[in-house]
Amino acid sequence: IEPYLMDTRPLCKIIWESYYRTPTNELINRVLGANKVTGIYRIANLNTGMCYIGQAVNIADRFKQHIKCGLGIDAPQTKLYKAMLEDGVENFRFEVIEKCEQSELNDKEKYWIDFY
Repeated sequence: IEPYLMDTRPLCKIIWESYYRTPTNELINRVLGANKVTGIYRIANLNTGMCYIGQAVNIADRFKQHIKCGLGIDAPQTKLYKAMLEDGVENFRFEVIEKCEQSELNDKEKYWIDFY
C-alpha cells in the first residue's frame, strides 16, 4: 500500500509499534541491561559487510533511533538509512564495540572508524 500513500510516515509508525518496538526493547535490555551505556557502536550490513561506526551517550536510545529511521520514520537521507530501507533492518547487526566515558567518545569513535 506504500506506493498509494501521500505520506508513508504513519504506516512506518504502525510497523514500528506493531512489529519492532517490543522485540527491539527486549533485545536491548538483554544485551545492554537496564543501565545507560555510553560508548562506541557498530552497525553492519549482513548482505554487503559495510558498516557504520557511531557514538552515543545512551546506546540503547541510539539503536532505537537508528531502527526507526531504518523503517522510514523521520529518516534523513543517508547511505545507512537508504540501505536499511532497501535491505530491511533485519539484515543489520547492531553491536557495542567499546564502552567508555562521555569525554572519550570523539577520540574513540575516530579510532574505530580508522580501524574499520
